[in-house]
Amino acid sequence: MPIIQYDNDDVYQGEYDKITKQRDGRGRIIYSDGGVYDGLWKNNSSNGYGRLINGNSDCYIGEFKDGKRNGYGKFYSKNGKIHEGQWTNDKREGIGLEKQIDGSVYYGQWGNDMFQGVGVFKYKDRDIYLGQRKQGLPHGILMFIPKNNAKQIEIRKYEYDKLIETLLMIDQAQN
Repeated sequence: MPIIQYDNDDVYQGEYDKITKQRDGRGRIIYSDGGVYDGLWKNNSSNGYGRLINGNSDCYIGEFKDGKRNGYGKFYSKNGKIHEGQWTNDKREGIGLEKQIDGSVYYGQWGNDMFQGVGVFKYKDRDIYLGQRKQGLPHGILMFIPKNNAKQIEIRKYEYDKLIETLLMIDQAQN
């Protein structure tokens, strides 16, 4: 397989369409900033399954379309955050699971790269919020389930992270 060095100092090795002079098939490119993409190519763009380690050491393993994360994939940030789920045009969309570096976990719907729709958020202190989010914030009806059995389970109404009212409080059973 030929090795091609581009004017911007990127280096590509892999399958190449000699007629169109485009990356096409299986190949690896090492970008001048230190990033690496290893995977499938079509029409000179990452298309299909691949692995991208960018210059700051974040890593994405999954599906690509026209050079963007698109489909199912896993993202590992250098600071320890992990996101697994659906992507559309380089943004988290659909169902996904995200583990934060502090131990908090969110599983649910995503839209425009933010918590959007219904999901479950378990905070590092192990309190659980189940319900709706909009633009990344609690919005709509949420159920609060505390880790401490002495507290009450609450059903709350929010508007963009502002508590509007507590609709119901239920004492948890004591053992």
